[in-house]
Order: sequence, then structure tokens, then C-alpha cells
Amino acid sequence: MNFSFDVLSQIASGTNLFSESENRLAQYILTNAASVLNLSIEDLARECNVSVATVSRFCRRLSLNGYREFRTELVKSVTSASNNLTQKLTSESSIDDIISKIDAVQCDAIHKAALALDPKMVTLASDYIQKAADVHFMGCGNSQLVAQMAKHQFMNVSRKFHCESDPTFHALATSLMTPQSAAVIFSYSGSTRDIVEIAHIARERGAKIIAVTRYETSPLTELCDAVIICGVSEGPFQSGSSAVMMANLYIIDVLYTEYCCRNLEESTQNKEKTSAAVLGKIQPLR
Repeated sequence: MNFSFDVLSQIASGTNLFSESENRLAQYILTNAASVLNLSIEDLARECNVSVATVSRFCRRLSLNGYREFRTELVKSVTSASNNLTQKLTSESSIDDIISKIDAVQCDAIHKAALALDPKMVTLASDYIQKAADVHFMGCGNSQLVAQMAKHQFMNVSRKFHCESDPTFHALATSLMTPQSAAVIFSYSGSTRDIVEIAHIARERGAKIIAVTRYETSPLTELCDAVIICGVSEGPFQSGSSAVMMANLYIIDVLYTEYCCRNLEESTQNKEKTSAAVLGKIQPLR
């Protein structure tokens, strides 16, 4: 095998050579590369609605001996992409190099997030946010920081948006939800125990649940009414990467802008009030 071989690059550059069913495989793998690592050949075939024989043929088209070798190369490709920043920057890198690299990584994160967004799902999530009497942003760890940022942005235009400080307070707030409530839950994996438990409580209370997550299938998404996929993957040693956070902030901005467009007059008036309140706290220079 050529050491410069990159299976994701090979797939991305060869879509015009694939059959219709192979193209479904290609698009799914490119969008969900990290999660494919955990799928058997039968699982992948089922996810893409193709036969196991089609998956095997797809692997051979990539000059690989079979699905096992494909997964081995996919691990290398995903790890290489995840660690790209570390590989290209050294102790000798200049500030210009660092600025250029971070610019490329963050721009790529936003681009991938935009490609992964399903307009129908964003519209559905926006419908739930619009109709809810109270909306709670939730997350654990680094996702809690994202939830807090969402609350800070939305609270500029309405007082119905909330975010508690930790999972214990999330549970308290969720226990008082009603069918008129909505929970927007940020979770990269969709498998964090505290978050899944909170989603169960919200489901029992009849609240609408919106997930912003990386994977379409997880314990969290099984409980959700709407799922928004963050298209940025992180490596095993990149938990809480800034690229994933940037992608989540982009998604927040999309939801926020949609909400403001739906409530233009009210949002404009409230934004003027909140801006005036904040400006009043700023002391003029003397």
C-alpha cells in the first residue's frame, strides 16, 4: 500500500466513477467517517440501504482487499485528519504559520457544519423553538459551554430561553417541563449518561427534544424529535476541540437568525432594549 494513500481522499475524488448505490455509500462514509469505524459490514450496508456485496465491491474499487482493510485505512485517514494540526506545526513554526493553520481549521469546520445541515431538520427544530413557551439549552462538559453561549445569544431577543449551570440543575429544570417546553441538547457523542437521563425526563414530561450532535444514531437521538448533525469530527485525543465548538456556534447562529426572522418586530425591539441595558454599564473614557 502506498503510504500516501488516503481512503477518504480517494472516495471524495472518485465519486464520478461509482455506481448509484456506491455513491450512496461514498456520501455516507464522507459524512460519517468516524462513526463508520464502529460499524460492521452488515451495519454499513443497512445504513446505506445497499447489499453487503455492494460494500465489498466498493472496497475492491478502492484497490483494497476487503472491508477489514477498508476499516484499517479509514482509521488512518480519520486519525490523520484529526491530527492534521499537530502534524503540520512544529516547535519551529512561526506565528504566521500558526495563524494560517488555525484559520484553515476553523474555516473548514464551518464549511463541514454547513454541508451537514439538513434544511428540513433545521426548519423542524425552529418550529419547536418557535412554539415553545420555554426553551432550555443543555450540555455536559464542553457542550455545557456551548449551551451557555446559545442562551446568551437567544436571551437578547426573548426571556423564554434558559440554561442551567450543570447536569444537576438541568435535571431540576427538566423535571418541571411541560408539553409546551423544548430542550435543545448539545452532545457530541449522544451517549453521555447524564445527558441521556435528562432526555428521558424531558420525554416523560412531553417536552420537545432537539439534539445537536455528531452521530445520527445514539441513545440520545433515539429520544429526540429533531436531530441536527454537526459535521465536524474529532480524534480520540481531541475531546472538546475548538473546531467542533466552532461548528456548534455556527449552528446556534443559524437557529438564532431563523428565530429572529420569524419574530422580526419583537426581536428587533428586544434587541434594542437589551443592547441599551448593556451599553448603560459601559463607562465612557475620560
